[in-house]
Amino acid sequence: FGYSQGLVGDVQLILNTGPTKSISIAKTTDGKEAGSVSSVFTLTRTGDLSSALTVNYTLAGTATPGVDYTNPGAGKATFAAGFSKATITLPTKDDLLSDPSETIITKITAPAGYTISGPDTATATILDNDGNSGNDNLVGTSLADALAGVGGNDTLSGLAGNDTLNGGAGNDNLNGGAGNDNLTGGLGKDTLTGSTGLDTLTYNSLGESLLSGFDVIQGYSGTGASLDRINAPGSIAPITLTASKGTASNLSAAAIQAVLTATKFAANTAAAFKVTGQSGTFIALNNGVAGFQAASDAIIQLSGYNIAAATPVVVI
Repeated sequence: FGYSQGLVGDVQLILNTGPTKSISIAKTTDGKEAGSVSSVFTLTRTGDLSSALTVNYTLAGTATPGVDYTNPGAGKATFAAGFSKATITLPTKDDLLSDPSETIITKITAPAGYTISGPDTATATILDNDGNSGNDNLVGTSLADALAGVGGNDTLSGLAGNDTLNGGAGNDNLNGGAGNDNLTGGLGKDTLTGSTGLDTLTYNSLGESLLSGFDVIQGYSGTGASLDRINAPGSIAPITLTASKGTASNLSAAAIQAVLTATKFAANTAAAFKVTGQSGTFIALNNGVAGFQAASDAIIQLSGYNIAAATPVVVI
């Protein structure tokens, strides 16, 4: 019997392991205090998309969770079944503090069976909308904004939305625009314009509007849908004023004292009066001693506004 010998060729084994599964992260939106714009990160996955997938993440950076932004996802981002994209949305908290721009660094961890494609972190920057000790010009958005001038002679414009404006120290100009706004001039001679809406003009202390540098409120409305009000310090009894106590001959302390006597201007009360040659109505807030005291009682000019039963001034 005979036989033949042949050579067995090389055998190549090919394993089909399926498509590569990876996760990547990118920042898509920087946060902003103005308009409370959220910081947004987008996650992208490759490979099998048939099932939902949860990715864990951690947060770092100079911004503080709970103070500068919130974290509703609580460290977990989920891809819906069939989708290659997921987002991490961190809403910005708008405050009245002057901060530098602050960062949020989001770091992802690859789920089992996945790799990280590219960097495992992405950084968003929160842009502040509050001023500093200089002269600031701050403009809000159509949403509810909180603008703070801090020091300096500032101009704050809320535009639309229910805004909170605080001028801080300095001679400031505040305009709430449309919406139900809260305006606080702070120290210095300020001009406050609530504009349309139900606006509140807030005074935290009587020293914010003394005779030596009193505030002017423009566009005050005491009737209809735009009823405004003066939020006085807690020592002042709330009242709706409907008449003037009289007219001072000028804006001197003596002339005002002649009108706002101890009888007409009781301790811890508010009173209205007029001044010859001056526009509108003045509101006085008493510091606790009956009769007008220029060094400690506040006066506020409601420019162009004539007090009457049909056009009152509300003090809360």
